[in-house]
Amino acid sequence: MAYADHLRRYFPAVRGVTYLNTAYAGALPEAAASAMQTVYAQACAEGRLEPVHTSRLAVVRQQVREQLAHLFHTSADRIALTMGTAHGLGLVLWGSPLQAGDEVLYAGLGDADALLPLYAFAQRRGVVVRTLSGNLDGEALLAQAGANITPRTRAMICAHVAHQSGRRMPVEALAEVCRARGVLLIVDGAYGAGADPIALEESGIPIYVLDGRRWLCGPFGVGAVVVHPDVWSVLQPAWTGEPALADPSALDAWGSFLLAPDARRFELAWGDPAQWTGWLESLRFLRGQAGWDLVFTRVRGLSGQAMEGLLDLPHVRVLTPRDARAGMLVLEAAGREAAAWAEDARAHGIEVGISPDGRSLRISFGLYNHEDDVERFVKWLEQARA
Repeated sequence: MAYADHLRRYFPAVRGVTYLNTAYAGALPEAAASAMQTVYAQACAEGRLEPVHTSRLAVVRQQVREQLAHLFHTSADRIALTMGTAHGLGLVLWGSPLQAGDEVLYAGLGDADALLPLYAFAQRRGVVVRTLSGNLDGEALLAQAGANITPRTRAMICAHVAHQSGRRMPVEALAEVCRARGVLLIVDGAYGAGADPIALEESGIPIYVLDGRRWLCGPFGVGAVVVHPDVWSVLQPAWTGEPALADPSALDAWGSFLLAPDARRFELAWGDPAQWTGWLESLRFLRGQAGWDLVFTRVRGLSGQAMEGLLDLPHVRVLTPRDARAGMLVLEAAGREAAAWAEDARAHGIEVGISPDGRSLRISFGLYNHEDDVERFVKWLEQARA
């Protein structure tokens, strides 16, 4: 508790507001913001000279891969860096061998960053998308998935944590089902990465797509895809750029090129050095200053405390199951539209989220939250009913 309070001081954004919206974007630690400012100041003072710029950026990006490899219990050579969920999922879909008439199962009730790339791809390729319920418990979802896999099913996309319900999905068990049936599983980790522990090496999940801006406390525009080596020969780089090359000289004017021997072959662009430097510092802070075990413990503990308080409010219905929660709770409060509740919360210094369909409130917790934040939210929700 005392150490958690100490760590909270490194996140200026939570000092003046009760911040319960990590599911939209995590707070930046001071170290990340300072590192980004240093990069811009350096570029302004020295110019952006190609050899220095490229070499520095390559080092930072590799260090980001190593931090992510530690978090997800995998190796850095399996990680391709992206600009976020939509980019990562699009990279996978357009690089896949899916053809007209092939089926993709989708489970998890995702947001636009997951749904739009899938449906746009399906429309262009003639792929059939079949949706599974994201509100079933683990055993029921596994049964539904098994029953809906047909000889035409080639892939399944499932959220690590469902956006509309906050349910932690049984992705490890789904990996076993898909592997036994010859179906490629793609896990959307947008709302699970950094909030809920997952060991990709042990899980057998072949592709895991993640966004860096939420529980991983990165700036906007950073993310990654973790791709198992068994899939490297199945996916073809759909969008390629210089980072995908084995080295800068591995391309000639006649069209001969050599791609990187690992997951870097799927990368498109270098991106802004400040973004990657900022994310690296956030990952270092979460691992070194806090420790991932503490992060996961705090996030789950706070969500549990909030659930206990909310269940005592007669006008509130919590949609997230207690035994399958992670860092986000989704709830409905009677008497007002969700947007009106959120506006009133903001007027009282409490920042919350709203579900994409506009029907539900969403509260989400980070390392930097405190038990007092939970009590303040529950008390406001109780009093605001009057």
